[in-house]
Amino acid sequence: MGKIKANLAEYTGHWLSYGGFLLIIVLIDQVIVGPLFKLIMTSLMQQGQVPIVSKLTAMEMFSMHPLALLGSLICLYLWLVWLSIVWGLAIYGITLLSQRRFVWSVLLKNMSFWLRPDWVMMVLINFLWLMPLGQGLFCALRWGHLNYPALMLDFLTRKTWLLIIAMLLYLVVLVIGFLTLPDLVAMAADQITLKQARQNPNAGWQRLANALSTLGGVLILSLLGWGLNHLLLLILSGLEIFPGKWVWGIAIIFRSLMLGGGFWLLAGALVVMVLSRQSSDERPKNLPAADFPIWLGKGSWLMITVLILMTSVVSLPAAWHQPVAISHRGVTQKDGVQNTLPAAEKTRRLHPDYIEIDVHETADQKFVVMHDENLRQLTGINRKPRQLTLQQLQELAAAENGHRAHLVSFDQYLEFAQRHRQKLLVEIKTTPADSPRMLQHFNQRYGRQLQQNHAWLHSMDLYAVQKLHRLNPKLAVMAIQPYVLGWPARHVGWNVEYSMLNPLLIAQLHFKHQPICVWTVDDPDTMRQAALMGVDGIVTDNLKDLDIALKDTERHHDYAARLAAQLNVAYNWHNLIDGRR
Repeated sequence: MGKIKANLAEYTGHWLSYGGFLLIIVLIDQVIVGPLFKLIMTSLMQQGQVPIVSKLTAMEMFSMHPLALLGSLICLYLWLVWLSIVWGLAIYGITLLSQRRFVWSVLLKNMSFWLRPDWVMMVLINFLWLMPLGQGLFCALRWGHLNYPALMLDFLTRKTWLLIIAMLLYLVVLVIGFLTLPDLVAMAADQITLKQARQNPNAGWQRLANALSTLGGVLILSLLGWGLNHLLLLILSGLEIFPGKWVWGIAIIFRSLMLGGGFWLLAGALVVMVLSRQSSDERPKNLPAADFPIWLGKGSWLMITVLILMTSVVSLPAAWHQPVAISHRGVTQKDGVQNTLPAAEKTRRLHPDYIEIDVHETADQKFVVMHDENLRQLTGINRKPRQLTLQQLQELAAAENGHRAHLVSFDQYLEFAQRHRQKLLVEIKTTPADSPRMLQHFNQRYGRQLQQNHAWLHSMDLYAVQKLHRLNPKLAVMAIQPYVLGWPARHVGWNVEYSMLNPLLIAQLHFKHQPICVWTVDDPDTMRQAALMGVDGIVTDNLKDLDIALKDTERHHDYAARLAAQLNVAYNWHNLIDGRR
């Protein structure tokens, strides 16, 4: 405990220098390097005409888009190298500051060290086990939400053996990462190899002691951050009884305090982790950080304060808008067969704003309402929609959820929607076997009707989305984004996997007047969170729960609740204040 207190005292006594130095790294990463990587990835996808996320196998993608694939892999490797450089500079810089011998030339002298394979490997291992913690330790330097996509987690949970293997692998990585974290710090602080870091005769016990000391310091700082966030949310919730837009101004200030305070605490966790390997005797007493200008530290904090305030203003708008309810594949609560008219008839009685359906091109260049790329799961026929004519497809009966229904053409489904004034969200399914003019044909045949229906169109194929917009700028189109890798294209909305949501992405799209929807959300708490974060539409398999969640958020969409949603705080603040929870 004495060592933890000494480390915390060192940080709080020189927080301008430590925090200012780390902020410089963050600003370089977020303002320069991060956008550059996104620009490169976006360009690679567009030039290679590669879907944002493809269901093609690795071999198929390699054969169809080898240069785009190679460029993406190179970009991913360069990002890992940059991550290694960021970690290395952060740890080494903190060490120099603690020893009062910080000099920029010394910090940047041996940049080649951060390219060593053993260092990159150590960074990767520790990044993988820290990543699920979201905003933990080094991840805080990247100033963002770091999560494993829910799509990946859903895939792993479908088979027990996959989940067990994944959990065992993560457990192995966690144990290795936790026990080698002191080695990683030693490598960066002393500019030594992994072998040299582990040659200390007392390395085993010292490694464990350092790890526990780090954990204790981080726990204290985490509790302080938790307390700060919840205190401000409770105060803000109490202020909601007063009318007027000044409450919005207070909400902006409180959100800024949470972001700024959160960075201050997370930077402290990083400093404590680095200092845990030092004894207090190694640090000069009552001396300023050598050669680190205080004005630079103050300037960095002033700059980040301005950026935080701007971020808070754009991500916490004063106006509130209710998202639209979208029925996934036209069926709710498994009450029918997906993408069929009997299911749609039941679903429309629940009054969704949109019904989402999927369309494939057929062998005779017509369009059938179908999601899967193979008919086997629903019909038992091992064929692809593209291999059969529309008439042949309409003769097939699909079975799902204890129900049976015939496949239908897009013409039939669109006629049903027009008759009942039901808006549609149409996903265009593309395959390498599609006819060359498939999109032109689709627009010529259905463009006017879809405009009259006020329909939205979306696709996983970025090229198809952009071409549809060029063919018919009046159509509302969105790119489906399971992974957020690039920048939003102009005039194109996004439909993102719900684990990828973050306030800045929503604000960025809304600033350009582009819609953002989220899929597939079936949990009521996640529904409320997405609505409070400000999405324009929510895709769900459970319309009844979504209706309840949206009515609840309509009644309780105050700034405290919206801010709690952005912070992933799963409390109903009105219920908490009223004493019902």
